[in-house]
Amino acid sequence: MWHHGGTHGKAFADTPLATVFGSSTFAGAGHMPLPQLLAAKRLNRLKDLISVAPWELRDWLLITEDQAAEILQHAWSACAATPVSAWDLDTESQSSHFIPAPAYQTVAPLPTLGAALGSNGLSGSLVEVAGPPAVGKTQFCLHAAALVAAAGGEVFWLDTERTFSAPRLLELLESMALAAVAEDAPSPAMAALQKIRHRVCTSLEELQTVAAELAQRARQGSQLPALVVLDSVASVARVEGDAAESRKTVTIRRSSALSSLASLLKVLVSPHAPSSNLHNNLTRPPGVLVTNQVMGDPTLGGSRVTLGNVWHHAVNWRLVLSHLPPGGQANLGLKEQADPSGRRYLHVEKSPCSPQVVVPFCVGAAGLREL
Repeated sequence: MWHHGGTHGKAFADTPLATVFGSSTFAGAGHMPLPQLLAAKRLNRLKDLISVAPWELRDWLLITEDQAAEILQHAWSACAATPVSAWDLDTESQSSHFIPAPAYQTVAPLPTLGAALGSNGLSGSLVEVAGPPAVGKTQFCLHAAALVAAAGGEVFWLDTERTFSAPRLLELLESMALAAVAEDAPSPAMAALQKIRHRVCTSLEELQTVAAELAQRARQGSQLPALVVLDSVASVARVEGDAAESRKTVTIRRSSALSSLASLLKVLVSPHAPSSNLHNNLTRPPGVLVTNQVMGDPTLGGSRVTLGNVWHHAVNWRLVLSHLPPGGQANLGLKEQADPSGRRYLHVEKSPCSPQVVVPFCVGAAGLREL
């Protein structure tokens, strides 16, 4: 029998078990604190414990399986979301209100896509932009970043492929004919460009660290950028691991890292209320754009978006860009097979609220243009 002495409040994956269980003791083990017993098995945080099977915990602590299940249930209860009904959500949305939105909107580059996304645009969504090489994934993100910055929003760009281009962003911003603020102020395009911040990341671990910092700011209700761009996640995922390790070991660790990154990004795009004012002002969540690649031969029917099932189910929206019309025998196609006029296609493959949509577009000096 163990005696509860921990917290019953909301906990997160990285919450120490000493916080969750406090001074809880366990009869039959010299009344040793439960967190100390778990630490002996290298279980120090909530995320370490909730993945353990009851029979494993039973054998480690020499207790019954029912007792092990009770400990795990307490751990899960500490971090589980409070169940709410649709009625509760609707009532809360009517009694709360977002902080007055700044002048910017995280709008999408293409009108048809913008209509599918709805009034919030990219805000509050984890959007994956996938496709074969040279199809326009980075151009899509650059255009979206320029639109947000032009409207006054901050953009944070995480660059793993060194594809970030300030000159291209400036070209896009100048094409938008922004209105001057004052005679002695920098040009509107240059002022907007200063709202886009750039950071190079070379590993999944580094991406996780940055995402964890942003997620923590989101939980605290702190100011966040209007748009976060990660270009691309596949480029660091495919080089993760030591050449001396077995493929199975590398795959398991990479899947775990991707799962953790996806969870942090989901936290980032979720609505959060500042702890000092939970019922009055909800901060507007940012949008997150993540580029991804396809595996297999794009000219055959077997190509698919990379990174596996965990990542596949994590994203809210999946936009697949292709050189050829979706559904054809030639599949997504190569650049050499593309229409000479530059016509490409955006396919809304996954969405929480929109039917599948195909949008033909081209890329020019002013960005993406719907055809």
